[in-house]
Amino acid sequence: MKNSFRFRQSITWILLLSGFLMGLLFKPALAANKLPQKLPVIRIAVLDNPNMPQQLWLWSRYENAYLAGIETAALAAEKKGYKIEYKTFFYGAGPLDILDQIPKVKAWKPDFILGPHYSNQFLLLGKYFKDVLVISSYASDVSIAKLPDNFYSLFPPDDNFIQAIVKFIQKTGENKNIFLLTQADCKECVSISNLFLSSFEKENSSIKITQVKFLENTLNNANGIKTITKEYHPNDLILIFPATYYIYSKLVSQITSFLKIPDLTYISTIDNWGNSKLETIAIGKSSLKYRAYRITPLIFNLNPNEKKTQEFSHFFFEKYRISPTEAISYMTFLTVTAVISTLDDFPTDPSSITREKVLMNFKKALKKNPNWFRPKEYAVYQYSDKGETLVNTFMAFD
Repeated sequence: MKNSFRFRQSITWILLLSGFLMGLLFKPALAANKLPQKLPVIRIAVLDNPNMPQQLWLWSRYENAYLAGIETAALAAEKKGYKIEYKTFFYGAGPLDILDQIPKVKAWKPDFILGPHYSNQFLLLGKYFKDVLVISSYASDVSIAKLPDNFYSLFPPDDNFIQAIVKFIQKTGENKNIFLLTQADCKECVSISNLFLSSFEKENSSIKITQVKFLENTLNNANGIKTITKEYHPNDLILIFPATYYIYSKLVSQITSFLKIPDLTYISTIDNWGNSKLETIAIGKSSLKYRAYRITPLIFNLNPNEKKTQEFSHFFFEKYRISPTEAISYMTFLTVTAVISTLDDFPTDPSSITREKVLMNFKKALKKNPNWFRPKEYAVYQYSDKGETLVNTFMAFD
């Protein structure tokens, strides 16, 4: 009996000792499994000039909003199992300043390049980057379609944009003649203006278009507005292609005050950087009534049914604890997300993501949908000295 008890006691100790030794043996392996998995890294070169607003005091706010969109996209990507590293390669306002940054971008070897937002600089990159995706948030020149297939812009091309303008004018212009103001020291303004002329005149030969070109510094000249409006005829619809939203709002203010004609109608396509109150900087209050419209792709749509903007708002709030207000934050978020989403839609080995695979997946996405992540609607905004409101929407693509 005593021997039996001792035998059972010995067995118990052997089992306990075995369990202890097994624990020591497997403890490192279990600990290793609990360590956070190393996420695949995606490197983004941000090659752009983020100082779009006219006023110097707005530059830092715009740049911060620009980068906040990328940071928000990085948070969203991390939830999907990807780590984003980005580096800014910002350049000056000169048309060729971007060239100084190209060797630096190449040396950093990014997986894809975000930027530039201006078409001229975007087009310049065609001969410098062959094996890496270059994606813009805003470039829209029709010549972009002729770039190599590693280039893409989320913004609808100008020819599609022009059709939206023509459609709006035909609907609201009531067969009025058009007084066309084009900023001559803005190459993109001249290009889209010429595109409008060739497109509109084909279908509306009975409507007279009077084109006047102006320089930005004309607005600071005491006789500048008098010179600009010399060929204006009462009842003409005023279509303006300026370089910035500030210039558009300044023209509306100065022309309205100078002509002293009630019920003037203005139309433009310029972006307002997502802030509906910036026009008060230039416009001021006027006793004369006028109608000023802005036609643009519907970008920052906070409709609860719009999945992309709701996702953006969610992650933006998670990161900054405030709700987003700037469209540029959404656009940089959307541009990065347009690329990252292809890694899930067209699965690839996350342990070996390369710039070649990023480009290959993006090409697959474009084959599936040539307007990948582009806005689906155009919006018509009307503004006054009190602010800007959305008054109409229509589809961007047939």
